[in-house]
Amino acid sequence: MVRVAHHRCRQDECESRIQHRLSFSRAEIVLVNSWLPVQQIVYHMLRIFVKIERLTDSSANAEAGMLSNYHMKTLMLWACELKTNSWWTVELNLIEICVELLQVLSVWLQDARCKHYFINNCNLLRRPDCVTATRLRSVKDERLAEWFINNYVHKYSEFCRYNILRKLWFYTDIRNNTTFIPQSAFALSNWRLNHSLLLSWDHFSSSQHHIANLVYACRSLSVRSCFHFISELAKVDQRLIIYFTAMELLNVAVKTSNGLLTEELLLALAAICYCVAQTPSTDEIQRCFYESLQKFTTEELAVTSRPTDERLLRLLQVKQTVFHNLNKTELVSLLQQSAVEYLTAFRRVEARDFGSVVTVVTTDFEALYAYKLGDYQHCLQLCTHNVRMLISAYIFSTICFFPLFIQLMDDDIVSLIGLVAIVDKSFTEDPLKRGIRVLSLSLYLLAQCQLKLRYSKTSLAQTLDYIVFASHKCSLAELLAVEQLVLKFAEQKILKYLTSTDT
Repeated sequence: MVRVAHHRCRQDECESRIQHRLSFSRAEIVLVNSWLPVQQIVYHMLRIFVKIERLTDSSANAEAGMLSNYHMKTLMLWACELKTNSWWTVELNLIEICVELLQVLSVWLQDARCKHYFINNCNLLRRPDCVTATRLRSVKDERLAEWFINNYVHKYSEFCRYNILRKLWFYTDIRNNTTFIPQSAFALSNWRLNHSLLLSWDHFSSSQHHIANLVYACRSLSVRSCFHFISELAKVDQRLIIYFTAMELLNVAVKTSNGLLTEELLLALAAICYCVAQTPSTDEIQRCFYESLQKFTTEELAVTSRPTDERLLRLLQVKQTVFHNLNKTELVSLLQQSAVEYLTAFRRVEARDFGSVVTVVTTDFEALYAYKLGDYQHCLQLCTHNVRMLISAYIFSTICFFPLFIQLMDDDIVSLIGLVAIVDKSFTEDPLKRGIRVLSLSLYLLAQCQLKLRYSKTSLAQTLDYIVFASHKCSLAELLAVEQLVLKFAEQKILKYLTSTDT
């Protein structure tokens, strides 16, 4: 039941509040998901046609208020029930199916009858619409094929830059457009298959941005909200749970540094540990959680003076060992170390699932944290390997400067971020500006470590060549604001060091 009044009663203040309508949206979703692929394509084509032609009320056409998207769905529901599978897959092509269904719809509009799919004796059309019916009757195969080519296929071909569509257009007889539609659909489907993994990685990266921003925006996650959040993430993509855990660890580290650590935060982390341990996942992630996250909960749950939840501790199989002398610095260090371990495991998952289309290095966060700790030799080894992998790569990862990541970076990068934020007011609002390519970050860390360890001029000159090459590889417009400063900063430091040693 949805609170929607009858169209004749919507002006009445009382009736508009108390009247309800039967809704079958859940049943409709089940039915639509059970359709054949060709049926789903036809439904999409019909909706696109009536929308662009301004035949529905959703197209803001005041004169065509009779026809709605729900009439198109009802048309498809009846067609899928009454037509045989061979009618959809053997007897007709896409254009002929669409034309025949539009002819059926024109009869419905002419006679003012559209039987509800779920309710007997319910007519969805109140009065005839002869104008729209006449327009639909005039639609023929050749005209509809030409319409889809001009209004849909060409626009999509420009979007995906698939040259085969333009070639098909020039070499196909416009009068035989019904043969062009299957060919162009085949070309588009091939493009989609070849690029689907890259598109999935793009959505996967966007999900990480949303998770990081959401965790930072929440002042304090409770045990209940953690359970809910992880259960919802598991429905979408279980791989994102480990990223969420890393973000929450960094979030608690920030709270601890600012003196805002609470027992609720610690219990929420224990809830994360329990949820993830129960979630089916890969061996790599499972090993990381058991070795690191349970170590974390064992020590941090006893930080507060009050006893923690006994039942939750039993679920976690964590001994109630109290560390009263654990200071804040040690706690923050352990939180950050655990978060870096999860981020590294998350990178391994990315490399495994998207490595065929994107060059993913798995130690970028580990190198960043090693430099922050002053372990320059280890950071140098990791960055050298990463630069060699990424220098000739076409697509690779980007690290966004989320507030939670600031604690893992050195003072120079943080200062550059602050400088850009002061100069560019949109920096904090635009997520596309708050990032740096992993190659540029690896080059910066490589240069800094070589300078700290006083490497030879030959090694520094090679790193300088890499920096110049990375800057030229991407045009100035493509380089992010902070990325430009980071590369320039590393370049100037190397030049200054080489000049001073020569002097």
